[in-house]
Amino acid sequence: MNISAQDVINALFSPDDIVCLRVFDDRKEGIFTGAKLNVEAGKFFSIENQLKEHNQKHRGIFFVVNSGGHTDKEITRINAQFVEMDDKSFEEQQKLIDNFPLPPSMVTPAEYPAVPEMPSGDGIKSLLLHAVWLGAGTKSLSKENLIDYRDDDKKCGYCRCILGKCKVSDMLAQLVILNAQIEEYNETIDNLNNKIDSLQLKIDDMTGDILQVGQCGDDIYYVLYSDGKLLLRGTGETYDYGTAIPISDCHYPDIDGDGRVTASDSSLILAAAANIGSGHESGLTPEQEVLADVNRDGSINAVDSSLVLSFAASAGAGNYQNSPEGWIDFLTDQRANSNLSPFFDNQNVKSLVVSDGITSLGTFAFNYCNALKSTSLSNSLTKIGRNAFAVLATDVYGFT
Repeated sequence: MNISAQDVINALFSPDDIVCLRVFDDRKEGIFTGAKLNVEAGKFFSIENQLKEHNQKHRGIFFVVNSGGHTDKEITRINAQFVEMDDKSFEEQQKLIDNFPLPPSMVTPAEYPAVPEMPSGDGIKSLLLHAVWLGAGTKSLSKENLIDYRDDDKKCGYCRCILGKCKVSDMLAQLVILNAQIEEYNETIDNLNNKIDSLQLKIDDMTGDILQVGQCGDDIYYVLYSDGKLLLRGTGETYDYGTAIPISDCHYPDIDGDGRVTASDSSLILAAAANIGSGHESGLTPEQEVLADVNRDGSINAVDSSLVLSFAASAGAGNYQNSPEGWIDFLTDQRANSNLSPFFDNQNVKSLVVSDGITSLGTFAFNYCNALKSTSLSNSLTKIGRNAFAVLATDVYGFT
């Protein structure tokens, strides 16, 4: 039987395993002090000529039978173990081996018996599925030499039991992992389907072109449609907001009617506030009283006077025109730092739908939404913040 070096390597290593070889100089006077070689098992043939050249120079060549590297610390897999006991006879060694719980794949006596004849026919194939037991002096193989591992559930059924190289068990373990990943993917798909259903509901809610979208809570988002429908979706609480003077309901505070807003107008408002505080009439005409309630909070007070005085000073400094347009610019700048709701003074909002999962509407959330006519609130809503719907038109009704 012709067995090549590549055949021996193939019996111990996978094709992509690295085989480590050592080359020694048999002559003590030689200059060559040895070498370490590495090659993939499947490409062992590529260095055979190099090894033959070393051999022709009387250099011993050995390969590391185990996998991983040249040293004990580098070994990652045991491919074979060789046992010999110089202080015991072969028969005594054979008896110890026979009593060992793990049968060896091959026993080679010191006197090197002749290579046994291989059985013909299907017997050769059976070697791939069995362990082979060779005793001393074995000349041929019979069924008694073959240990059948195919029905042993502790073995994988192939030659892993002999060489430790069969990948079936590893593949089965990987299959378990893949099945777990498939279950996880299926769960992910179910979640995505739920999100798709939720998005479909959002699409179904669309009743016109989108005018405005945004966020009004950590997990709450809104869409305002062209037909005036404001839809809030998500979970938790909306943000709390501040308030300011609504531009849609503002009046140029020219109290004295001279066509300009000056400190004189501020003084008239302050005097009216003092009169009201003393229990008297404001001293202003009804038209003037409307103008004097600058911040539209339903009362005339020092805050109104302060706003007018601030505008008059800014206009005098050239920051604004002293006109109705300049007054709107002034109010717009005043609103910039007021933390206003995205719906503040928004006259496009005509109906409000709060979806299930939202628990609270923040302060001043829909401040000065005078065109808001109806709302649909969810059962999950438990709190409406202070002045959330403040300064609504008097004809707001039909809450559902």
